[in-house]
Amino acid sequence: MWTIVYLAKDNKVLHTICELLDKNKIIYRTRCVSDNSPEDDVYYDILVPAAEVSAAHTLILDKEL
Repeated sequence: MWTIVYLAKDNKVLHTICELLDKNKIIYRTRCVSDNSPEDDVYYDILVPAAEVSAAHTLILDKEL
C-alpha cells in the first residue's frame, strides 16, 4: 500500500524531495492534487510504500524540508 509522506507546494520542493529519496534508494510516486489551478497553487502528493514510510519521513525531517 502506498502512503503519502509529504505534500509539496511546488515543483522545486517536489524535485528536492524526489532527489533525496532517489539518493537513499526509496521508491516513490507523485501525483498532482490541484488540477486546473494557477501555477502558484499546484500541490503534489509524494507517496512511498508503507514499509518505507518511517525511513522517508526521517529523511525529510532530517533535511528540514
